[in-house]
Formats: sequence, C-alpha cells, structure tokens
Amino acid sequence: MASFLLLFLSALMTILASVNGQGLRSPERRKTAFSFFNRSRFDIVLLQETHWTIDMETQVKREWQGDVFCTNGTNSARSVAVLISSHLECNVKETRSDNEGRVLNVLLGLDEHTINIVNVYAPNTDTQQRFFFL
Repeated sequence: MASFLLLFLSALMTILASVNGQGLRSPERRKTAFSFFNRSRFDIVLLQETHWTIDMETQVKREWQGDVFCTNGTNSARSVAVLISSHLECNVKETRSDNEGRVLNVLLGLDEHTINIVNVYAPNTDTQQRFFFL
C-alpha cells in the first residue's frame, strides 16, 4: 500500500484513512491490510485501486468485519471501496457509484451529523482526466 492519508474528524471522534491498495485481490494481501486497519482502529477506510470485481464482493464482505461498499473495475485496474468498522455506530443513508470503478459516494448518519464520503480514483493521463473532471 503506497500512498496513505489519515484524517481525524475531531468533532465526531472518527478516524478516516484513505489508502491506494495497489491491488487487493489476493486473500493474503487483504488479510494483511484488514488486520492493519483494525489494529489502527480506523473507523472508515477509503480504498482506491483494489482491482476487485463483482465476483469478489461476497468474499471481501465476509473477510471485513463491518460494512463494505464498493464499485468494481477489472481484475487489473480501478475499483474503489469504503470500509466501515463494525465498532462505528452509524447508519448508511444512501450510496451511489459509477459503472467504471472510479467514484463511490456514501452518505452516513453519525450522531446528529450527516457525513458525505466521496471516494474517487481518477484516471492517470491528462486527456482522460480532462474528460473525467468535466
């Protein structure tokens, strides 16, 4: 896992991490990553570039202890996910995603607050980025 961003939402006492997974298809890599996320007590984990496909969703949901929301790409590109820890008391109000595995939106009710989480994995070429961000 190369890039890693950690945010602390102090008013809500919530820890959010954003990680480029660089492919989390293998059970061993997922086990290592999920173990790290749990040890670190992250409440919400945003993953990019998981390389998950629709056929993996059930397995991933069994392995993660909490809620899993994902939009899938291919087995070698894209895919983003939002993992919510089982110890975070929240309710999911709405989810939306694209069909390419690049954008996932999860609207959460947390205490008296509504949190809009948007996980984006943009294309890496200038031409594709111009079109993507239009």
